[in-house]
Amino acid sequence: MPFPFTEDAERDQRKLWHPEQRLTSVQNSRGIHHYLYDSKGERIMKGSVLSNQVAVNGVSGNYTNGAVEFDGYLLYVNPYFVARHFKDWVEGSKHYYMGAQRIASETMGYVNEQGITELPHQPEPMKASSSTAPYPVSGVLGASSAWQSLEYLLQELGANLGANFWSDVTDTVPAYKQFFDFTTYLEQTEEVCTEQGHLGEILQIPDCLCASSPYYAMEIHEIDCKEFRQIYWYHPDYLGHNEYITNKSGRPYQYFHHSAFGEVLVQRDANYGSFQTSYTFNAKEFDGETGFGYYGARYYHPTFSVWLGVDEGLNCDAYD
Repeated sequence: MPFPFTEDAERDQRKLWHPEQRLTSVQNSRGIHHYLYDSKGERIMKGSVLSNQVAVNGVSGNYTNGAVEFDGYLLYVNPYFVARHFKDWVEGSKHYYMGAQRIASETMGYVNEQGITELPHQPEPMKASSSTAPYPVSGVLGASSAWQSLEYLLQELGANLGANFWSDVTDTVPAYKQFFDFTTYLEQTEEVCTEQGHLGEILQIPDCLCASSPYYAMEIHEIDCKEFRQIYWYHPDYLGHNEYITNKSGRPYQYFHHSAFGEVLVQRDANYGSFQTSYTFNAKEFDGETGFGYYGARYYHPTFSVWLGVDEGLNCDAYD
């Protein structure tokens, strides 16, 4: 489920860039958002560090010790599978394509048996002024490189890292219950996921419960949601913007109406289900934590209708 974006997150955003025009971090009122790429420049991970900010001499952006909350990473395994890791649960989405066009997404979840309890090995401390790049410019990022990059970016953006920073980070990876509240699950399923049996009894509808949350369907109702596939279909307009999202029964699930430059002017959501698509304008991924659209080579700011960064495919020599 993406961040519900508000204008507050747009204001006073600080951005850090890789020398090869890759956006590595954004700091705003929500926290510090971290992006990792492979050697080809494709984004492979993203996550957020949320923290209480304290204004010092009228300048915000300083982070207090012991107030860091790690939101976990969204891992892009490949174009067909994306997974968000919680401490006790992995929430995944499988994507189906017709050529280059994404036509459907299937949601799933499974128990995170390994958990996130410790780092592969403690990364060496890095100073913000270090001449060593905190991110390799070639090769796929490893676990150590990812943690080093995060530490470097936090220091660059003013985070005050204590001696127990890394243990604090792994301890604050949220459980699924912190991400999707049980009360919300009950509110969603109380009316739409029940039916009356032949004897007048109230019966739960397993397929509907799995659509709302496979985690709670398994934990509370002992339902194996693998038997009830949850597929959502994309219906783009003639410009390729995903306008309608329908569930596997063909019922409307989400609706988006965009301005000519990409702002969401109208959004309507069904009153059930935990799935929220991120692929809207141009069918590209929308980062709710920053308000930017991710286009692979560049990011796009729909509010101001401007590109962030230079297109990697641009031949600058042609203008010399």
